[in-house]
Amino acid sequence: IIEASGDLVGSSDGDNPVVVDGEGVSRLPAVESESELIRASAAYLNAALDGGFSSVNAPLQLNFKLDGDRQFLQITPIEADGLRWFVVVVAPESDFMEQIYANTRNTIWLCLGAFALATGVSIVTARRITNPLLQLNQAAKDIARGNLDRGKDRVGAISTYTREVGELADSFSQMTQQLQSSFGQLRNLNAELASSESRLQQFLDALPVGASVYDATGQMTYLNQVGKQLLGVRDIPNTGVEQLAEIFPVYRAGTQVPYPIAEMPIARSLQEKTTYIDDVELHRADRVVPLEVWGAPIVDEQGQVIFAIAAFQDISDRKQVEAQLIHNALHDTLTQLPNRSLLMNRLELAIQRAQQFEDYQFAVLFLDLDQFKIINDSLGHLVGDQLLIHLAHRLQTIVRPIDLAARLGGDEFVILLEAVADIQAAIQMAERILAEFEGTTQVDDHIIFVTTSIGIVWGTSAYTEAADLMRDADIALYRAKAQGRARYEVFNADMHIQAVKRMTLEHDLRLAIDQQQFALHYQPIVDLNSRQVVGFEALMRWQHPARGFVSPADFIPVAEETGLILAISRWVLEAACAQLASWQQRFSAAQTLRVSVNLSGKDLLQTTLVETIQQTLAQTQLRASSLTLEITESMLINDVETTIERLRQLRKLGISISIDDFGTGYSSLSYLYNLPANSLKIDQSFVGTMQPGNKNYKIVQAVVALSDQLQ
Repeated sequence: IIEASGDLVGSSDGDNPVVVDGEGVSRLPAVESESELIRASAAYLNAALDGGFSSVNAPLQLNFKLDGDRQFLQITPIEADGLRWFVVVVAPESDFMEQIYANTRNTIWLCLGAFALATGVSIVTARRITNPLLQLNQAAKDIARGNLDRGKDRVGAISTYTREVGELADSFSQMTQQLQSSFGQLRNLNAELASSESRLQQFLDALPVGASVYDATGQMTYLNQVGKQLLGVRDIPNTGVEQLAEIFPVYRAGTQVPYPIAEMPIARSLQEKTTYIDDVELHRADRVVPLEVWGAPIVDEQGQVIFAIAAFQDISDRKQVEAQLIHNALHDTLTQLPNRSLLMNRLELAIQRAQQFEDYQFAVLFLDLDQFKIINDSLGHLVGDQLLIHLAHRLQTIVRPIDLAARLGGDEFVILLEAVADIQAAIQMAERILAEFEGTTQVDDHIIFVTTSIGIVWGTSAYTEAADLMRDADIALYRAKAQGRARYEVFNADMHIQAVKRMTLEHDLRLAIDQQQFALHYQPIVDLNSRQVVGFEALMRWQHPARGFVSPADFIPVAEETGLILAISRWVLEAACAQLASWQQRFSAAQTLRVSVNLSGKDLLQTTLVETIQQTLAQTQLRASSLTLEITESMLINDVETTIERLRQLRKLGISISIDDFGTGYSSLSYLYNLPANSLKIDQSFVGTMQPGNKNYKIVQAVVALSDQLQ
C-alpha cells in the first residue's frame, strides 16, 4: 500500500520491503530478480505522482512474465476519509488460473464424452430415420417416372420409427394418392383432348367451306380438305402470308389487279381485326373461282394474337344468281331486252357525254306498234307476246353493238343510237325499221300484219334529264300516230308547245266538268216537206272563263283520249232529256218533239249504257220515243257485234238510232244492213257543195233512198 505521496504504508513481503523515494518505487537489492516488477510498478506510480492522484481514475491491470512465469499486476487507487492510497497487488497468474485450467480440462473431457455419446446416438437414430427417407426418396423417383402404384407401395412399406417420419410418410402417401388421382384425371383429359382434337379435325374436314389456321408469324399450320380442293393443293404450303399470293394468285373481282395482301382478311386478322370480303377471284389453271373470305384473330389471356383462322368458300353459284338477278332487274322478262331502268341509265350517260364532248351526238327513237290491242283481243295475249318477242329479236339485229334497243312495256320500244353523225342517221334507222316491219309476220299458225309509229328526238347538250328526252320522243310518237300511223316524226319545239297546250286543255277540261262550265245549244231539226220543227240536236258548248269559247273540235278529241268524255256524255244526256221534258210540260205543241244526243265510242263500250239511259229517262220523266241517240260510222269498227247488240237493246226501249256523218266512216253495207238504225245523217261535206245534177247530188239522192229503206 503506497500513499499518493509515494510513501510506503505497508507490504505483505516483510523480508523484501519496497522503498519509495523521490525517483520512484524500488525494492531491496535482495530482490533484484524482480527488477521488471519494480520497474513496472515504479513507472506507473511515477506517472501517477507526476500527474496527481486524480489522474489515476481506474484500476490498472498488467500481464507480464517474471522468470518465465506469467505475473498479474493490478494497481488500484483508493480515496476515503482523506486517505489517498495506491494498492499494488502482484501475484503469479498460476495462483488464480489453476482452477480455471482445471475446469477447462474437465469441460473438454466432458465435451468429448458428450460428443462420443451423441455420435453413437446419431448413428443409431440415423439408421432409423435414413431408411424411411431413402424409401421416400425412391418412392419419389418412382412417382417422377410415372410409376405411381409402385411409389405408393414403397410409401406403405415404410416403418414409422418416429412420429415425425410417420407423419411425413402419411403426408407423402396422401400426396401420392392425390398425384395418382390427378394423373388419372390428366390421362383422361389427355384422352379427351386427343379425342376432341380428332373430332375437331373431323368437323373441320367435314365443313362445306375451306378452313385454314395461321400462327402469329403468318405461317399456315392447318388446311382442311375442302380448302385443299379449292386451292388445288395436297399438302399445307410451307410459306408465310406474303408468299401465299404467289402460290395462289388472287385478284379483285372483274379486274386483273392483284388483291393487296395487307387487305386480305388473314393479314388483317393477324393485326387483331375481324374481316369479311367477297370480291376475291382465285385464278386457277382451269377456271376462275370467286371466293368470299372471313378472317378472325385468336388471342391469348394477355390479348396477344397467337393464331388467326380464315374460312373461305366458292360462291360461283351465288355470283351466277346475283348476275341473273341483276340481269332480271335491268331486262324485260318477256323479250330479254333492256328495260326502262337500264334505258334511263344509258340515256343519263349519253347526256353526260354530250355535255362533256362537243362532237358527241346521239338520237332516241320511240316505237309503238299500231293497233296492237286488236291483235291481243282477237288472237289472244299469248300470240301477242310471241309477236313482241319476234319483233324484239328483229330490232336487236338492226341496231349496232354500241346502240341499245329496250322495251318500256306493252308494245312500246325505245332505241338509243350512240355516236351518230347527224339527224339523217336517225331518220335512216327509222326508215329501216319501218321497212323491216312492213309486210306480214308469222307467229305460230297466224299471219299477222303489223306496223309501227316512231318518234325521233335528236340528243344534244341542251338536254339535262333523261325524262325530258323520253317526253319529247313520246310527243313526236303521238304526232306520228295522229298523222296516220306507220310513219315517223322528228320532234321539234312546236310539238312541245302543242303538247303543253294539250296538257293545259286537259287540266282546264277537268275543272270545267267539276265547275259545270258547259252549256247546251239546241239546233232545230226541220221537216223539209212540212217546214215544221220536229226536234232538236243537243250541242255542247264550252265557255272558258279565260279563253272564251272553245270549239268542240278542240276539246272533244282530248276528252275522248282521257276518258273524260264519259262524264261529259252523261251530263249532256241528263241536261238534254230534262230540257225536253220541261218543254213538253210547258208547251202542248212540244209533245211530239224529239231530242238528239251524240254518243262517243267509249260510251258504246260501257256495259252499263242501257241501264244508265233508262235511269236518266226515269229521273227526267221523258218518254223513250222522244230520244234519239246519234253514233258516228267510225264507232262500228271496234267490236261491231257487241255494238249492234247494245243498239238493239236501246231500240227495244223505243229509242231511235241515227248514224251520223254517214259516208266518211269504214263500215260496210253488210253492217248497215244488220244495224238497228232509224235514220242516216249525211256528212256535210256532201251536202255543202251539192248542186242539182252533180256527183254530190246523186250521192245524197242515193243515201236518202237508202235511208228510206231503214224505216
